[in-house]
Amino acid sequence: MRIIGCDLYARQQTIAMLDSDTGELVEKTLEHDGEKVREFYAVLPGPVLVGIEATGSMHWFLKLMEELKIECRVGHPAKIREAETRKQKHDRRDARLLLKLLAENRFPSIWMPSTEQRDLRTLLRHRHQWVRLRTQVQNGPTKTVGPPLTPLPDPQGYWCLVRGCGWVTNETKTRSKNSGRGRLR
Repeated sequence: MRIIGCDLYARQQTIAMLDSDTGELVEKTLEHDGEKVREFYAVLPGPVLVGIEATGSMHWFLKLMEELKIECRVGHPAKIREAETRKQKHDRRDARLLLKLLAENRFPSIWMPSTEQRDLRTLLRHRHQWVRLRTQVQNGPTKTVGPPLTPLPDPQGYWCLVRGCGWVTNETKTRSKNSGRGRLR
């Protein structure tokens, strides 16, 4: 079995690979140019276990590992940092730390949804957006009407109504205020 600790970045990855049968340790840096990464992982024999630290740009890598039928575990970054006594970050040292945690069965894995679950979540999110839009359209006309009969002043002493129901003179306005209801009719 091959165990690989992979320190993954946007443009490159540093790996530390241990062959558990022979005890051979290989350290390598792979650039993310073209098909180099796919070619490297596709030719690995036997069962392969890859461990990476959770990052924002890991989803393409997880998808590649799933296509190649390689088991990939994603680790919690803070718990991985706790396992390292040195505070300096170094790509090769980080890859070796991931390998060590995998080999010693102390790797702090986090749960990651499968491709089917991610696709289902995307569909549900998309449906939710459509439902929200439909609700906004249905509720839109009641929001545009606003409060009933809000008066607006007119320079000639008349008051116009927002709804457009007609004109009200100053004396009608005064009469409606004294009626106790507080709004125009």
